[in-house]
Amino acid sequence: MTETPVAQQFTEIAALTISQPYASLIADGEKWVENRRWTTRYRGPIAIHAGSGTQYLTRSELFGYHTGCIVAVADLAFCVDLERLKRDVADRRLSPVLRRRGLTMQWAQRILRHEHSEGPFCWVFREVRKLDDPIPMSGKRGLWKVQHPQLESVLCSTNSERSTRRHLPSGFS
Repeated sequence: MTETPVAQQFTEIAALTISQPYASLIADGEKWVENRRWTTRYRGPIAIHAGSGTQYLTRSELFGYHTGCIVAVADLAFCVDLERLKRDVADRRLSPVLRRRGLTMQWAQRILRHEHSEGPFCWVFREVRKLDDPIPMSGKRGLWKVQHPQLESVLCSTNSERSTRRHLPSGFS
């Protein structure tokens, strides 16, 4: 009797398609704030997908970038309303929701000073892990879900290191 192979199940994580050059800047740790017109309650691992659109670069400028693939995995730590954050910092008082999620006044000030913080909502990434081999796939609008064995290995290696690593976005001291 032959056994039927069992399909391997991989962890499903959230993914976000981001235009170039910003997806690469996130993967390289230079940009840890992504601006969106919408908020999300989701927090946790997120795949950074490099879109192939020409919103910010021409087709010829895109030539030097990975497009149509996942280039990194990060943890989505915060999603903050930039105008509210500005008011909170000016008043020297963060909202209880942000404090419960671990946002400190120091982090809030760094978010406001980050050169890419434009809002209206700032998605703040930490523990960005650039993939050595980007994973080709089509992107989608909004927050979407993805499963892939290469992502599984990135997530597993991160989980084993969590107890010894500080959880700060790239660029935080």
